[in-house]
Amino acid sequence: MNEVKYAVPVGKPGRPCEACGKMLYFVRTAAGKPMPVEADGTPHWGNCTDAERFKKGRKKAEDKVPLRALLDWYMCSDPWPGGDQDAIARWLNDLCRERGFVDWTMAYHELGKDPS
Repeated sequence: MNEVKYAVPVGKPGRPCEACGKMLYFVRTAAGKPMPVEADGTPHWGNCTDAERFKKGRKKAEDKVPLRALLDWYMCSDPWPGGDQDAIARWLNDLCRERGFVDWTMAYHELGKDPS
C-alpha cells in the first residue's frame, strides 16, 4: 500500500500531540484544511496512540445544531406545558456537560453566538 506523505516546510515550528506527545507539524490538505503530520510527512492520525479522542471531538461539533434546536425548544416552552420540568433541566444539564458546557443555559448562549 502506498502511504501518502506531505511535505513539511523546513523550519516550520511544531508542537507536541495533546494525546501521545509526539512532535507534530501542521500542513494544509488539498481542501485547505490543517492536518497534523509527523516529521517524515505521514499523517499522525494513523500512528497516534489515542486517535479516537480527536474523532469524538468532530462528532461533538456536528451535534451542535440539534443541541441548539433542543435548547430552543426548552426555552420556548415557558410556561412549561406539563411534566417534570426539573427532570428535563437535569437531563439537559447532563447532556450539555458531556459536550463541554457548564450547564444548559451556558450552552444555549454559547451556541447562539454568531460564528462570524
